[in-house]
Amino acid sequence: MMGFETAFNEITLVLFTTLAPSGALAYGLMAFVALRAKGDERLRVSKALLMPFLVSLVGLVASATHLGNPDNALYVFTRVGQSPLSNEVCAAVLFLGASGSHWLYQHAEHAKPRVLNILLVLAIAASLVFLASIALAYASRTVITWSTPFVPVALCLNALVGG
Repeated sequence: MMGFETAFNEITLVLFTTLAPSGALAYGLMAFVALRAKGDERLRVSKALLMPFLVSLVGLVASATHLGNPDNALYVFTRVGQSPLSNEVCAAVLFLGASGSHWLYQHAEHAKPRVLNILLVLAIAASLVFLASIALAYASRTVITWSTPFVPVALCLNALVGG
């Protein structure tokens, strides 16, 4: 019974580790395609950005439940720059802010193409920073099985395949 209990306790972390990086990388790749596209193709790709955004969001919501008490997420911000987990959470907020802002702004009645391009570039950069911060958070010296260069590489490859 102990094995199933452990598995159920860790499922939220598994969901975060697979969904958030996959969604973020897919968003970044699709945003790059949208940036290069013209006319109706750009509009279709930009609207489809909602799917990878939601995939990342589901992963992040799952991770918040892994904190025991979601209120603890606020304390994570006090250690930005000092803790890989805090950097990861900060990068997640930046990614969701940039990607969500672009997705919402594209539906404005008079959206300016230049602003849309800037928001897309910011979302692409934020998605890459988010992916890197997740990979670095899992490259932990305190967990022996994670303390290899293969862990960040495997996480990035998983995001590429999943995204």
